[in-house]
Amino acid sequence: IKLFYEAIGKTVQEVTLHDLIGYKSLLELNERKPTTIAKKLTVLRSMFTFLYEQGLIKQKPGTEEIFAQTHLSL
Repeated sequence: IKLFYEAIGKTVQEVTLHDLIGYKSLLELNERKPTTIAKKLTVLRSMFTFLYEQGLIKQKPGTEEIFAQTHLSL
């Protein structure tokens, strides 16, 4: 999670689908294995789901879409 926020430089309320796609691309450029990328995105999805359910963010930033894309590319 720390690497994600260092890479995008935004607060949790400002994260968008575009940021998640960019982070996934960064991981791919750094030659991370597909399973590692999927694990990192799963952690982010869980975090955003939790924050949304707790009312700390108004919407989840496209985590379902990026997660689906990751599984398709494995």
